[in-house]
Amino acid sequence: MTPAAEALREHLRAIYAPIDRRTVTEWCADEVVLSERQTQMPGNFSTRMTPYLREPLECFGDVDVSDLVLVFGTQTGKTTMVQAGTAWRICNKPQPVVWVMPTEGLARSFSETRWLPLFEDSATLAAQKPADRHRFKNLEQHFSRCSLVFVGSNSPANLASRPAGLLLMDEVDKFARETDQETSALFLAENRTKSFVGALRVKTSTPTTPDGAIWQEYQKGTQEKFMLECPHCHDRIELLWEQVKWDTEAKTAGKWNMARVEESARYICQRCGGEWNDGQKIEALQGGIWQATNPAAQRGFRSFHLNSLYAPWRSCTFGALAVKFLRDKDTLNGLQDFTNSTMAMPWEQIETSIGDANILALRGDYTRGTCPIEPAHVVTCADIGQDKQHWATVAFDTTGQSFVLDYGTTLTIEDLLADSPRRVYRTPSGQEVRPECGLMDSGFATFRVYTACQMSGGFWHAAKGSGATFGSRIGRTVIDDFPGVVLYTFVDHAIKTELFIDRIRNGKPPLAIPRDTGEDFLRGMSGQRLVPRKTATGQEFVWKSVAQDHYMDAVKLCHIAWHILKN
Repeated sequence: MTPAAEALREHLRAIYAPIDRRTVTEWCADEVVLSERQTQMPGNFSTRMTPYLREPLECFGDVDVSDLVLVFGTQTGKTTMVQAGTAWRICNKPQPVVWVMPTEGLARSFSETRWLPLFEDSATLAAQKPADRHRFKNLEQHFSRCSLVFVGSNSPANLASRPAGLLLMDEVDKFARETDQETSALFLAENRTKSFVGALRVKTSTPTTPDGAIWQEYQKGTQEKFMLECPHCHDRIELLWEQVKWDTEAKTAGKWNMARVEESARYICQRCGGEWNDGQKIEALQGGIWQATNPAAQRGFRSFHLNSLYAPWRSCTFGALAVKFLRDKDTLNGLQDFTNSTMAMPWEQIETSIGDANILALRGDYTRGTCPIEPAHVVTCADIGQDKQHWATVAFDTTGQSFVLDYGTTLTIEDLLADSPRRVYRTPSGQEVRPECGLMDSGFATFRVYTACQMSGGFWHAAKGSGATFGSRIGRTVIDDFPGVVLYTFVDHAIKTELFIDRIRNGKPPLAIPRDTGEDFLRGMSGQRLVPRKTATGQEFVWKSVAQDHYMDAVKLCHIAWHILKN
């Protein structure tokens, strides 16, 4: 039979072949076999122990997904899953495949030790191999209906000449950087998919820094987290490293008893404080769900984040990771590797980090809409946005301790005039208190804020922060064009430091929030980080901007209002 006739027969066979109704995961479980060379659990590919792999794996067959970004920790099964998904595409949606790795040497080693054994051990995959062994090499493989090539990112000529319907980019943070002559390897590779309808670009890597390629790609997508149900409060939570605790008594004479650390390590639910053991973690994995956290994701762009706490293996128990952390943290490189590889987080040298656990610890014994102290100075402040205004009401006692009483949003600035001054809060003795004054952030919609303050009869005043990293004085300026309007200026860095370090971290004086505080407020207060920044004269610490922190801005303004009142 001539080559043309053989090609025609294969084409007709593909057209009239029965449709495989199996999902990608089901197909991989039936057709992909892993040997001892690949895994500690040889046999058919399975997601029974790693259910978090199912959703990303299904993206290999989803026509609506154009980009798949995986920021996974070590020992989570990511590489095996990518191999299985690629095998499914080769057999069921054949298109040219280009697999890019940092260097050609790494690509050759991966092909020899991980990829080729997969085809040798799986009958369905082995059937795709050509009879001519010269057409199936380490770096270039011609299957029955498509081809796959491995390329090093340090070879721009190779990247620029390889069209791809499936583009796999592994360890993208180690790819060759752009130069004066060439754009980055990541962009060079992505350009090779433009001519293919339904092309899929898969990008994986452990992150390095917030400015690294994989973290930037992750932020473009859905930013999905694998949420587990707490066996105690039944809320869904993300497993976070700061919630892993072990007995402090395990340290004696300045040294840790690692056996006791490993034995006593457990997970503390950030919602209810309930303790998990490793068995409960594995049980919770079965009911875990992926939850998108970025409503502004690019269309067709799915991104997933998973740290090694989720892995069900003995090397990733709470105790084993606690021991690894204690051994790694004593050196800067060790701590950075733990952050990047195990927690799958970008490395930033952080002086202070205010996370969910810090904010949840502020919950007091009172409910939203009530005032737990008397006498009290009550203020209301608002962060002004493009389509919504976020406000918060805070009460202060004579020592300066602060209590968030209420919070909410309005659609217009003008709505604040009628709403906030009229709200009444009842104290434990039955006394009613109401806000004495308020501040509006005038950095956005300045003219409307000044106009609203003028209409408020002296209740509302304008406020604006500066980007300086030193100074603490609050300035006062009368706005001549708006009679009766006063603008208060402040150093944003100084008031954030007071709020997050003095009050929230150190409790001097403390800040409290209602016990029924909702997720939106908690999220708006969390995530603040004080990080070093290089300057021409050395180094300074700055507060890293956080998305959707409008409630934090409102609470921050309330503390400025208190400083104004007491002076």
